[in-house]
Amino acid sequence: MKNLKVSKKLIISYAFVLILLVVIIAVSIGNLISIRARVEAFYNGPFKVLNAANTVNSSFEAMQKSVFRAISNTDPVIAEQALEDSKVYAGKIQEQIPIIQQDFLGDQAIVERLRAALDELAPQREHVLELALQNQKEEAAAYMEANNVKTIHKAQAELDELIDTADRKADMLIVSLRSEQMEFIVMLSVLGTASVLISILFGIYITRSITRPIKELETAARQMEQGHLKVDVTYRSKDELGSLSNSMRQMSEKISYYMDEISRAMQQLADGNLDIPGCDGFQGDFLPVQEALFIVIDSLNETMAEINTFSDQVASGSDQVAGGAQVLSQGVIAQAGSVEELASTMSEISRQVNENAETSQAVKTAAGEMGTNILACNQQMQEMKAAMGEINSCSTQIRKIIKTINDIASQTNILALNAAVEAARVGAESKGFSVVAQEVRGLAGKSSAASKSTEALIEQTLDAVAHGTKLAEETAASLMNIVGGTDDMVSKINQIAEATQKQAEATEMVSIGIGQISDIVQTNSATAEESAAASEELYGESQLLKSKISRFKLHM
Repeated sequence: MKNLKVSKKLIISYAFVLILLVVIIAVSIGNLISIRARVEAFYNGPFKVLNAANTVNSSFEAMQKSVFRAISNTDPVIAEQALEDSKVYAGKIQEQIPIIQQDFLGDQAIVERLRAALDELAPQREHVLELALQNQKEEAAAYMEANNVKTIHKAQAELDELIDTADRKADMLIVSLRSEQMEFIVMLSVLGTASVLISILFGIYITRSITRPIKELETAARQMEQGHLKVDVTYRSKDELGSLSNSMRQMSEKISYYMDEISRAMQQLADGNLDIPGCDGFQGDFLPVQEALFIVIDSLNETMAEINTFSDQVASGSDQVAGGAQVLSQGVIAQAGSVEELASTMSEISRQVNENAETSQAVKTAAGEMGTNILACNQQMQEMKAAMGEINSCSTQIRKIIKTINDIASQTNILALNAAVEAARVGAESKGFSVVAQEVRGLAGKSSAASKSTEALIEQTLDAVAHGTKLAEETAASLMNIVGGTDDMVSKINQIAEATQKQAEATEMVSIGIGQISDIVQTNSATAEESAAASEELYGESQLLKSKISRFKLHM
């Protein structure tokens, strides 16, 4: 029954209830037929017999009364009427005797004795009536008393016995009919109660066979709704609900399998294992989930491989940048030394130029005394010429130093450009290093501009020195030809003083420019050191990134 389809269970239940109903109807019809037969038997038996016996009894009494009436009345008309009445009653008795004989359920001997008594009474009655018609009342009464009364008593006794027997049979049939009626009521009650109980049992069984698995499936569905994918559906059958339970179990197993596979893949991804074997068995709408999982794994593999490659490139580039920064730092330090030497030289030149200026002023002041001390003045002019040569020589050295500064600025600019290119190639992780490279490049540009400005000042100084040298030579020539006049000499000395003043101013400007160059070089040195430190830090970060990536097992 459990493995039958729900429709068959319902059909069987309804069929069983219908069978019980048919049985009840059949039993009811059978009992009704039986009761009908018993009622007919009662009607056709004791009832008809009693009715006939009562008719016979009443007719028998009426017949005797008619006979007594005929005997007791002297009126011939009344006697004749009484005779006719007795015949009528006798006819009625004869009509009922066959009915009694046919339907009497008791001893037929009683009927035979009654018939015999009535047959015996008939001629006696006829004889009495004839005597009464002949107005022989006394003879008729005497004959009747002598013969009819005995026969009447005998017939009456048989009739009473027949009636008593018919009554007993009627009572027996009534009792039997009542008993059968009670049995029928009990049977119908039992069958009805059994039908109701069986219907209730079938209803409970069918209801439970449907509601229990449905409640279990509902509980499983609610558990799955709450996220509990591994549900226990115990109902098993071959009906529709069993098929639904099997489908629910298979769905739970498949979804649990899918979630276990996804959880396993996610756990391996969390553990750094990107070489995950294929998550097979996904079907239907879960195929896009499987494909998305594969896409994520492949994308992570590609991304981690690229990051690993980039980390190697960053490590290599940062190492190269660090080396370049070290070289740049060393070059800047050397440049700082050169600038310091240049500053020292320019200080000496400035001192000498100032001395020349003072000397020029002294010469200008002592112009009036030149005539008395021409030889000493000539000697001083020679010394001034030598000093001019030294200034010219120092200016040449300054030009070389400026060229060196320009070369250093160019190299710094190239290094900064290379650092910026490397930083751009590395990506967003080297943003700080890119800023440092840009700053170095800007400082290199400022250094180059300052060196060019210094070069221009040096060119002016060289021009001034050349001019001073020319004046010194002219002064020397003038001294050799001092005879040319003191005024001309004073004029020349004034020119020399002015040129010397200009030279002092130019030298001061050169000193200022060299100071600026020194500041720039110091800034470049600090920037180079910061760049080297940033490169070292970038190299360390790239190594840390590489160590972090190395924990991932990539799918090759």
